[in-house]
Amino acid sequence: MQAAAGGVGHLAVQLAKLAGAQPVLGAAGSAEKRELARQLGADRAIDYTREDWAGEIREATGGRGVDVVLEAVGGPVGAVAVECLAPLGRLVIFGGASGQPAPLPDPMALNLKGLTVSGFGGPWLRPGRAAAAREELFAHLRAGRLRVVLGPSFPLAEAAAAHRAVGSRQTVGKVVLLTGAGREGAA
Repeated sequence: MQAAAGGVGHLAVQLAKLAGAQPVLGAAGSAEKRELARQLGADRAIDYTREDWAGEIREATGGRGVDVVLEAVGGPVGAVAVECLAPLGRLVIFGGASGQPAPLPDPMALNLKGLTVSGFGGPWLRPGRAAAAREELFAHLRAGRLRVVLGPSFPLAEAAAAHRAVGSRQTVGKVVLLTGAGREGAA
């Protein structure tokens, strides 16, 4: 799972653990972010800026590869993520922090390994399933099984600065836009 300390990734690490996934591997580009991924339950935190991070994935999975990659970076990092998929693995593309799309595997590679590539389509595509997932997420939150990490907050008038902060890949957790006056620090 890339961007394991980001707004989606930090929750995905925890949800994977709650679902019983083994091992949960969290990839992040800084020591601080990898430490956060470990604190949130990643069995191993991997530096995807290292040249041979795919080798670390293979080592952590006994050479098999991972069943699911949540791909949030794109570009060369996304290409390596595809290489890390186990047979019958699934690549779910939900972002492109590098500004480049993830290169899709050639159709023969998809066929030979039985891989699936999908985007995250959003709740409007399956509203009933989205509502059930949302209720499950809220149940985990109410029970204290999920920790929401709040990153920096910005007044709504500075939304462009918030987008730049997320795009710089220097933030962790949820970046918050504040809509009301005097609500600094509110979430």
